[in-house]
Amino acid sequence: MPALLFRPSRASSSIAASLYGAALGTLAWSGHAAVGEGFAGWLHRLNDAAHLLAAGLWLGAIGWFALLVLRAHAGSDPERTMALAAALKGFAPVGAALVLVVALTGVVNSQMIFGLGQALPVLSTRYGQLLVVKLGLVALMLLCARSNRSTARSIPEAWNAGPAPDQQALQTMRRTLLVELLLAVAVIAVVAWLGLASPMPGDS
Repeated sequence: MPALLFRPSRASSSIAASLYGAALGTLAWSGHAAVGEGFAGWLHRLNDAAHLLAAGLWLGAIGWFALLVLRAHAGSDPERTMALAAALKGFAPVGAALVLVVALTGVVNSQMIFGLGQALPVLSTRYGQLLVVKLGLVALMLLCARSNRSTARSIPEAWNAGPAPDQQALQTMRRTLLVELLLAVAVIAVVAWLGLASPMPGDS
């Protein structure tokens, strides 16, 4: 949060980001990933750390874009609007890569926690039901991200037509980003609950 409110130097921002990332990665040493031992246990923890870091970068980007939208909307500054559109377009391939990492590491996590071949029995447990809820929330977040990309593409053309279309685009992105942030909070809550649930039928 301090990094969003102030203007730190590039070096201090890099150090802070590295420390935040390291702290987030240590969460892999708790919950289901901490159960395994030996090489498999370390592989599970490293995979889970990659999952957490990719998800953290994605959620952090949502918060940053929400701040950019609020600034652009409050100031009605065309330069900020164009910068926002450029940032959203530029982040698109990075965001796609992060989602891919989240998906792949999530599949590996599932295999190492309960085994994909046991997916149907796991669905009868609270763990499985929470996992389905989590996947549904993430899918809604992806729809919001797709909407924002589509809106960002319309901003340069809309600006040539006058300021009103740009303000409409910013209002649309502000609403969508707010929904995406709320969905992200819900995902974090579900993940916290998942860490306490057992994927084994009969244990939950």
